[in-house]
Amino acid sequence: MLAQMERNRNAGFDEREVALSSGALNWLRQSIDRDVPVYLSCKADGTARAVELPSSAVALLQQALQLLEAGKGAALIPIHAELTTRQAANLLNVSRTYLIKLLDEGSIAYHKVGRHRRIRREDVLRYRSDLRGKRREVLDQLAAESQLYGIGYD
Repeated sequence: MLAQMERNRNAGFDEREVALSSGALNWLRQSIDRDVPVYLSCKADGTARAVELPSSAVALLQQALQLLEAGKGAALIPIHAELTTRQAANLLNVSRTYLIKLLDEGSIAYHKVGRHRRIRREDVLRYRSDLRGKRREVLDQLAAESQLYGIGYD
C-alpha cells in the first residue's frame, strides 16, 4: 500500500483522488454486478439532475477509474482520431523508426499534414489486430507440426 501511495504521489495523484476513484469504482462494480442502470447526478445553478449513462459510457468510466485507482493517468481518444507517429508507435509498442518503416512500405495507411505524417487510430488498431491474427496462425501451425513429428512436451 505504501508503494502504491508513493507511485500515486509521483504521478501527481494525491491519496484523496485515489480514495475517491477506489470508492467510485467499488460502487460502479456493484451496480454493474446487479445489472442496475447507472445514473450520473449533476448540480448546476441550484438545480440537480440525474441522467442515465449508456452501457458503453459506464464501461469507459470503469476503465478510467481503474487507471486512476492504480495511480495512472487516463486519456480519452476518439476512435476516428488521427495520431502522430509517436502516438501510433506507442499504441503498437514499437519504436517510431520501425513505425515509419511500416508506413513507408504501405503496411499502414497514412496521410501528410504539411511535413508530418498522420495515421488514423482505426488503421493502427486494424494493423495490430491483423498482426495478432497472423501470430496466432503461425503458433497454431507450429503446434500442429510439433504434434505431427512428436516433438511436443511430455
